[in-house]
Amino acid sequence: MTTIHLIYGEPAVTALRQALEAAGRPDRVIALRDDLTVGPLRNIDVAGDPGVAQRAAFWERLSDAPPTLAHDDCAALGELEADDSHVVFWHTHDAAHQLALRRVCYRLRDVPQRLNEVRLTADEISGPNAAARIEARLPDAAPISVLRITRLALEWQEAKFANGETRR
Repeated sequence: MTTIHLIYGEPAVTALRQALEAAGRPDRVIALRDDLTVGPLRNIDVAGDPGVAQRAAFWERLSDAPPTLAHDDCAALGELEADDSHVVFWHTHDAAHQLALRRVCYRLRDVPQRLNEVRLTADEISGPNAAARIEARLPDAAPISVLRITRLALEWQEAKFANGETRR
C-alpha cells in the first residue's frame, strides 16, 4: 500500500520530498499551505465551498497570496478522503501545524486506521540539513490513537465554531 505524506509549509515540503527521494521511497507528498491561524474558518469543510470562498477572499484582501490557496488545500484533503492510502502527517508544535493536524484528523476521522504522525521540532524542518534530519525520522511514523483523533477532530470543530480572527 502506498503512503501519502502531509506537511505544512513550502520549505518543509521540499525537505520531505528530498528525504523520501534519498531513501528511495516513491511516496506522494502533499503540501498544506493555508495558514489556519488567521482568518475565517466557519464552513471551510462544507461541501459546496462557501467557507473556502470566504477564506479565499480573506487572503486576497490581506496579502498577495494566490487566490487558490484555500481551494488547493481543500481539494487536496478531498482527494485524501477519497484515497485509501496510509497517511503520515508531519508536524511541529507550531500553531499552524497543530491546526492543520486537527483539520486532517477531522477529515479522516471515519478511517482512523490510515492516520499516522511524526512529531518534529522546528529545527528539524528548517536549515540546510533539513532533508537529512527528516530522512532520519522516516521510521518514526506512528499511528495516532482513535481517542486522540477524535479529540483533535473535536478541537477542530471548536476552532471553526469560534471563528475568531486569530488562533494560537
